[in-house]
Formats: sequence, C-alpha cells, structure tokens
Amino acid sequence: MAIVRMKKMKLVGLSKEKELILDVLNKCGCCELKDSEEIENTHTRLNTNRLTKTAEKLSKLSFGIDFLTEQKNERILLAKKEQVEYVPPKKPLVSVRKEVDFDQFIGSNKEEFEIFANIDSLEKIEREMVGLRSESVSLYNKITTFISFDSLDISMNDVKSTKNTTMYIGSVPENAVKVIEEINQLELATAVTLKKETSALQIFVVCHKDISEEVGDLLNQNSFVRTNIESDSLPVEEIEKAKERILAIGNELIALNGDAMSKFHNIEDFELLFDYYSYKQEKIEAQGTFMRTERELAVAFEAWVPKDKCDFVKDAVLEKTNFVEIEFHEPQEGEMPPTLTNNGTVVKAFESITNMYSTPSYYERDPNFSVMIFFTIFFGFMVSDAGYGLLLAVAGFTALKFLKFENSLKSMVIIFALGGLSTVFWGLLFGGVFSIEISGTIFEKFYWFSPLDNPIGVLGLSVGLGILQILYGMVMKAILLIQRGRALDAILDVGSWFVLFTGIGFFAGSLIPGFEGLADVGKYTSIAGVLMLVLTQGRGEKGLFKKIFKGVGSLYGLMNYLSDILSYLRLFGLGLATGVIGMVFNTIGGVFIELIPIPVVGHLIAIAFILIGHAMNIGLALLGAYVHDCRLQFIEYFGKFYEGEGRDFKPLGSNTKYVKIKQIKNKIIKEN
Repeated sequence: MAIVRMKKMKLVGLSKEKELILDVLNKCGCCELKDSEEIENTHTRLNTNRLTKTAEKLSKLSFGIDFLTEQKNERILLAKKEQVEYVPPKKPLVSVRKEVDFDQFIGSNKEEFEIFANIDSLEKIEREMVGLRSESVSLYNKITTFISFDSLDISMNDVKSTKNTTMYIGSVPENAVKVIEEINQLELATAVTLKKETSALQIFVVCHKDISEEVGDLLNQNSFVRTNIESDSLPVEEIEKAKERILAIGNELIALNGDAMSKFHNIEDFELLFDYYSYKQEKIEAQGTFMRTERELAVAFEAWVPKDKCDFVKDAVLEKTNFVEIEFHEPQEGEMPPTLTNNGTVVKAFESITNMYSTPSYYERDPNFSVMIFFTIFFGFMVSDAGYGLLLAVAGFTALKFLKFENSLKSMVIIFALGGLSTVFWGLLFGGVFSIEISGTIFEKFYWFSPLDNPIGVLGLSVGLGILQILYGMVMKAILLIQRGRALDAILDVGSWFVLFTGIGFFAGSLIPGFEGLADVGKYTSIAGVLMLVLTQGRGEKGLFKKIFKGVGSLYGLMNYLSDILSYLRLFGLGLATGVIGMVFNTIGGVFIELIPIPVVGHLIAIAFILIGHAMNIGLALLGAYVHDCRLQFIEYFGKFYEGEGRDFKPLGSNTKYVKIKQIKNKIIKEN
C-alpha cells in the first residue's frame, strides 16, 4: 500500500478537437487537469459567455429537481391527510447513484429542448402557486382584521358620520376600559365594546355632533386608533367569503401539485442533464487555463496522470485523433501532485478517517494501513463485549453482501464491521458477552481475565497498546527521515526515544497477568534510552558542557510523551464503562423478575428493559469508541510523524452529483 506515483502530461492538439480530447480523458477517468505553465507567444481565454449560459441551465435544472422533490413531499403529506390518493415509489434501503455509460452521459443533452420545456411549465406552476399562497396570506390577514368586528351588524362603509352624529370605530389599549364608562356617562353619546382581545379593546362609539370634540379628546387621551377598513358587506360576510376563497385556493394548489407530479417521472432526466452541464462547466473553466496560439489553431494543457496509466491514456487519445503531441514528465522540484492511493477495499475505507485530519502529502508514506490496524484494535478494546461485536459484525458484513453503498457510506460500514470483529476478540478475552457471567459456558475457554477483577491489568494493557502505536509512529518518522537522507537523525533522534519507550512498554506489560518478568527488561532498556538521549541530543552544540546540558534538557520531552501515553487510558475507561453499564441493565432486569410475582409479565418487562438498555449501551459505546479512536489517531499517533497537507486526486468529470459514469477499462492493467 503506497501513494501512486504521478506523471505530468503535456498535450498539444488542435483547438477544434479540444472538446473531443477532454471527453476521452473523462472517459479514461484518471486525468486531473492542472494549470498550464506559460508558453511564449500563447495566451489564455475564458469563454465567459458559454460559462454564463451553462450556469443558467444548471440553475434551471436545479430548480426543476428541487421543485419536483418538494412537490413529491407535499403529495405525501396530502395523502396522509386523505386529500389525495398517492402511493410514493418504494425507496431502496440505501440510495446510490445510478450508473450510466459514458456515451449515454455525453448524449444526454439531445433531449434538452423537451426537458427545458418541462421545466418552463414547472416554473409557471411555481409562479401560480406563489401567487395563490400570497393571496391566501392576504385572506388570513383579512380574516384576522374583520374578526375583531364580527359582532357589528352594519358594514364598515356604513360606519360614517351623518348630519347630526359622529361615529368612531377602532381600538384602545386593554387598560383603557374606563373610557367606555366615561363616554356612556355623557348624555348624547354611546360606546360599546365589540371585541376584547389580548392587548386591546375594539370599540364602537356614536355621539352627537355637539359633543364630538369632547368625545374625540377622551379617545385620544386613551390612545385610540381608528380602524380604516372599507367594505360594503357585514364583517361576518367578509370573513365567510375569505374562508371560502381560502378553501378554493387549497383545492387549486392541490390541482397544481397534481400538474407538477405529472412530470415527476422526468426527474431522472433532469438529474442526468444537471450532471452533464456540471461536467460541461468544468470543461469550460478548464479551457480557460489552456495555452492558445495567437490565431487559436492549437491549444496546450497539462494534467496529472498516474504513472501506470500513462500509456493507457495516450493510446485512448491517439485512438480518436492523430493530431496531438503527448509527453509525460516527472514532477518538478517544488510541485505538489495530487494524492492517489492504491489501497485495497478494506484499507481504502480507513482513508475516510485519515482524510478527516488531512490528506497524505504526495511525498510521504501512506499511513492508512497502520490506521486500519490500530483503529480496529482500539475500537474493539473500547467496546469489549463479544455480544455487541457479533451483532455489529453480522449486520455490517450482511449489509456489504446484499446492499450497494456510495463510497463514503461503504467505508463506514466496513470500519464498523471490522470493529465488530475486534470487539468479539476483546470481548472473549475479557469475558464480556452481553455482560453475562460466562462461567461454565463455551466462552470460558477464550477467557483471559476480567477487567473488573483486574483493572490494573487492563490499565497496563491500555498503556502498552498506546506505547506500541507511539513506537510505530516513531518508526514511520525514522523511515521518512531516512528517505530524505537524514539517517543519522533517524537513529539518534528517533531511535533514542524508541529505546526509552520500548523500556516503558515492557514496564507496562509487566502489569498484565503472566508477564511480570518484563519488569527488569523494562528497567534496563529504559536506562539505555535515557543515556542515549543525554549523550546524543546536544551533538549540535559546541563544548562538552553545552552538549551534556542540552542532552539532559531533552529529557523534558518525556513529559509530552507521557501526556500522550496517558491519553490511551481512555481505552481503559471506555472498555470498563461498557461492561459496567451492561451489568447494571442486566441486574435491574433481574430485579423486575423478582418484584413482579406474575412470571410471564415479570419476564417480559425484564426482557424489554434489558433489550432497550443494551441497545442504548451499544449506541453509546459505538459513538464513544469511534470519536475517541479518531482522537487517538489524530493527536497521539499522527503527531509523531504525519505531515499531511496533501490534496485528493480528482479526475476530470468525477464531480457528479446524481449519476456515476462507467469508465472504460484500463487495457494495460487488464493484460497484466
């Protein structure tokens, strides 16, 4: 398992064939375009007009997909309310992108006129829906307004002053109720409360012209707000008409939803065309970096190609055109090619964990194999129940056998399935099988010791595993230094710490039952490591005193390493917690059986409680194991050697959202 060596492809071809060449490279699936180096008497040009038109088409397609998806969800809700009949198509348990042939993908724009016509009709439906919903909101606001005056037996337009009277209709604050009494005490005035609301009173006042000024002053003093509503109908009639219209709008929206759903069968065509135009956009942007001759008869560009695919790519291009010149070169000093690994399916799954931290640099060793080993071991140690592990492994491998997954989800399933196997291993060693006593069972033959009976042993094992990973990290660092021509630094700077921590590891191992004899080995090995550090870490200083002083000072680095080692105690803590929590649920289940005298009822309640409890315990254990396992890799392990800061290899046309393009086979690899 290593990082694939890359070569830089330089290609010169006819400008009129650039689209053809790019399609061939896409079909190969192993070429990542890069910014071209400047060439004398050439220029670059980005076709912004084509780019804009492509972006507009992508926007329309995105609208069509999102709108149809939204209307399907709306249809499901309407069916649940029994307003329409609709049986949604069955969804697969796990959704994966549809695979299409490259020729089908490239030719997907042949029917685009009909597709965009369908989207235009969907846009019309959407505009009608927006208008109806806007009208519905206005009607609800109208109802809210008129409902305050629903006790009024005249229309709002009839509320107006006459030759001898003045009328007021509006609202006052709730605490201004006294104004009603004050007005009614006047001889030629009447005030009534139409509606009492949360924070206001809706009132109607009639008075003689002679006292209208006095009444108006009273109302203004109490923050009266006149209502300016125009209507020739009674408020209750307006409310009823609004409700009828809202009901009609609802039916119209349902009908429009049906019109939209009549085009739902086109959504796959929308998605395919969306990916086609995404690829087209990628090509247009890439062509903006191509070096063009003065009259643009020829273009030149560069791409990263895996070393073992160079002949394959060249043959594929020459099969389509002879008017090209192709050269392959090693990366120049200072260039950072993209990172592509040649790991198998299992190790590749753990790239998702490594890449969460950082993609490996092209110039360093691939850490994913070691991440797979340590992550799997630690995961099982932290869950450490063979019953839980068996469930996890069976579920994971069964899913991998019978279901199709996208790469990211497939990686997670593989990680947890392997973690399940590791959990079975550690669970059998520690006697953990659903936290049940295993004495006298078939599991007893695998039993090593119980973490509850010998916590110090588990503690020592946790520290030992941690030291083992740190030592492996040191080895990786030493290899990297040797590759860079710094073999002496690898021996003295890394090797000295390696010897010291090997000794500490032996000490930790002596805590494990049966390995007590490692204590003396650990003592002498540790002393040797300390002496190596003291005698070598100051080799760059002048003068014996400075050399020894810096050598002794280097031992302070032991604190950082010890801090890292202590982080591995989380293996001990989480592993112990899983077993203890499981035992608690089993014990409480037994209490239910004893407390409930009816045998069947007591056992059923106990079984239900235990199943729910263990389900919760599994969930917490898996979450804790995954999160803390990642932390150990990222901080304690990667901190010893890993540089990262690479970037993933992204071939032309690989950034599709809805479909997968079937790539042509590599004839060279096939022949080998």
